[in-house]
Amino acid sequence: MTNKEYINNFLMYCESKNLTLNSVDWYRLMLDKFLEYSNQFNIEFATMTTPQARQYINWLQNLKNRNNVKQINLF
Repeated sequence: MTNKEYINNFLMYCESKNLTLNSVDWYRLMLDKFLEYSNQFNIEFATMTTPQARQYINWLQNLKNRNNVKQINLF
């Protein structure tokens, strides 16, 4: 399964659970960033390691700083 397919399946799951549109949109936004990162560093979701996940969080924080964003809410 491709990374995009994982994301689409998860978003379909969220919709099937009747999550609010805002929640699904937030997941979509965050997962699009995750997909951007995984494509940039050639990472497959199915085999992603803990250090790679930590590097992703660091990447997000650097992205926030580069774009002068006050806050990126992860949770």
